[in-house]
Amino acid sequence: MKRYILSLFAFVLLTILGASSIFAQGNNFYFKLEMLSGYDVNDTQISEVEFYYAGAKIDKANLSIVSNSVMDTALIWQPDKLIDGTTLGYPSGRGADFAGTYPKYVIIKSKQVFDSVKIYNDSQGSYAAKDVVLYSLTSNSDPLRSDVKWDQFATYTFASGLSNHLFNLTNIAPTVPTNLVATSGNNQAVLSWNLITGTTGYNIYRSNTINGMYAKISAGVNSNFYLDSSILNGVEYYYVVTAINSASESGDSNKAYAFPQTPSDQYTANIIPVMTTNNSSGGIATASDEYSGLPAWKAFDGKKAYWDGTSYRAWGTYSSSGWLAYEFPTPKTIVKYVLDFGTYSNLTYAGDAPKKWTFEGTNDNSNWTILDSRSNITQWVTGDSKIFTFDNSTAYKKYRINIIEHNGSTGKNVNLDIHELEMMEAVPSIPTITNLIAAGGDTQVYLSWSAVTGATGYNIKRSTTAGGPYTTVASNVYGSPYTDATVTTGTTYYYVVTAVNDGGESGNSNEASATPIGPSSRVILTTTMTNGDTFEYNISQTELTAFLNWYDTKATGTGPAKYTFTNQHLKGSFLARKNSLIFDKILKFNYDEYSISGSGTPTEVAEITAGTALSITLTDGKVEEFILSAADYNAFVAWHDAKSGGTGPARYTFENPLKKGPFLARHEVVIFDKISSYDSEDFN
Repeated sequence: MKRYILSLFAFVLLTILGASSIFAQGNNFYFKLEMLSGYDVNDTQISEVEFYYAGAKIDKANLSIVSNSVMDTALIWQPDKLIDGTTLGYPSGRGADFAGTYPKYVIIKSKQVFDSVKIYNDSQGSYAAKDVVLYSLTSNSDPLRSDVKWDQFATYTFASGLSNHLFNLTNIAPTVPTNLVATSGNNQAVLSWNLITGTTGYNIYRSNTINGMYAKISAGVNSNFYLDSSILNGVEYYYVVTAINSASESGDSNKAYAFPQTPSDQYTANIIPVMTTNNSSGGIATASDEYSGLPAWKAFDGKKAYWDGTSYRAWGTYSSSGWLAYEFPTPKTIVKYVLDFGTYSNLTYAGDAPKKWTFEGTNDNSNWTILDSRSNITQWVTGDSKIFTFDNSTAYKKYRINIIEHNGSTGKNVNLDIHELEMMEAVPSIPTITNLIAAGGDTQVYLSWSAVTGATGYNIKRSTTAGGPYTTVASNVYGSPYTDATVTTGTTYYYVVTAVNDGGESGNSNEASATPIGPSSRVILTTTMTNGDTFEYNISQTELTAFLNWYDTKATGTGPAKYTFTNQHLKGSFLARKNSLIFDKILKFNYDEYSISGSGTPTEVAEITAGTALSITLTDGKVEEFILSAADYNAFVAWHDAKSGGTGPARYTFENPLKKGPFLARHEVVIFDKISSYDSEDFN
């Protein structure tokens, strides 16, 4: 028996970008309903075909007969509107894009029971013999493919003898995402779009040209936000987003544009002065060609416009390529340039903007070094400023932008122009402080650190929790040391310090902590300088600790060269009084502890009846004498020998219990590299 084929054009004409299902981009699909018994297209074997979308019946229209060698005879139905007259917008003809809308299910009423239903890929067109069968359903018990998602294939028999064949299409693509927006950042772009209900996620696609090939960069994104951190500054990017569900993928969203750029705080401001002629004391502007009224200097006149309502404010040329240069009086190390796209008298002139170029430098006006290359820069809008950065460690006297191609302007007096060209140098980065020290004092905390090259000030940050978050308690402090008097006794504070200059702020220093205490005992510190001068400081125990920490740190080769005492008690009419000690000018020092309450009466100490008399000659010729026990003398010798071998602290402290007087304790310090010699005599 001859097999006849009835073909129903299925209206599942998807144009899916990168879908994982059987439906692929550019492919059209149709149904073939096959039966063994023959029929005539003019009889009533097929009594009715009904199309439904979301429960609403769709009219069928354009009933036609198609014949070819494969199908013999077939009927094609093309629905175009709902029963209530709502236009679906279906285009006529096979192969068109239905913009994501098609029947949700199809009911075919027939006197014949179909032997099979097949889905074909109409890749060849005209229902050709080479069409590929993508899916075949021959009975109600056939397993359903997960990427087809047929809900039901059933046969219902009515008293009239008609069989009702229901095909419920559930693999309908989700709604197309709308309002896609790309926000540019530093080597990144943030995408956002309107949330779509009924989706399982979104796919993200990216291209370097607006109409180019879009590559999938992320699949199954589960929110309507996406961060693309795999891009470069100074390069144009275009994005589309699609919605996906368990069966299919929507069409593309609107296209969004991103142009990531380096933060401006890493660079100086524009170093080209405002020009009023091609030659000035600040530099020289030149170009490959100049159209009348648009000389080279107008690209450096501080006006980001092509036309300001009175005159032209840009450089321009009739040619479609050319160069614009600026020569500085002395060589400059340029690492960033900006092309400003200002106001046009006619926006269609955007075709004049550069599309492909190199940025070059020279010191002899002959040999040019290419420092940066750009291409496919096509997205120019009024008010735009495109920033381009590159690595460069060589200073050049002259720089130029050498434009190879523009954006298509033809037939005008000016076919290539630049509204404003700016150039910038790098701001030196600020090192991070690594040796912050904190010491608690009398209702205050003392901070000290090493000065940082290039810093113009320091920010003091504090927290009551280790690791922060930190609050800035002082900004642009001149330098170390710093006293924080806004603290509470008994509370532990955690500090970091940052260095700042015109270019920005460094990272946080190491964290240092301290707990301010109430008054208890104080110290008189006496320092003898290499010139013989002696200075006394009445300080707290915490201030002593801070001083000793500074001295020991500096003795190892790090830390500031001076230590500053803030005199809170003898300010007089001054807001503050500060005294500084220079490290390498200190010959020796000692410190004596006393009780501020007057209760620190020293206990009597027995005299040393057997021991050593130690005499130390300092570099200034003076001799210091100490009466020591044998153990104390041996400890001093061990320290001196170790330090002579390159290890150990730079100072040695003698505890003097015999000459405390009214003090709680007395400490005398000698410094290794200030000792010329020493001798000793034992006694008993």
